[in-house]
Order: sequence, then C-alpha cells, then structure tokens
Amino acid sequence: MKTTLWRALEVASLLLKIDDYFYVKDRPFFHKQ
Repeated sequence: MKTTLWRALEVASLLLKIDDYFYVKDRPFFHKQ
C-alpha cells in the first residue's frame, strides 16, 4: 500500500513538472502567483 502511494506521488510530481514546463509559456499568470 505504501509503495503504491509513493508511486502515485512520483507520477503526480512528474506530471506537475511537465504541466509547469508546458503551461508556463501559455499561462504565466496561472503558475507564477
């Protein structure tokens, strides 16, 4: 159960990094508050 949670957190953090990387160009006001 714990490993599944950590795996989900890793995936979520990775997706957030990708999301920030792509969205910062289009919507800087949304990610830089």
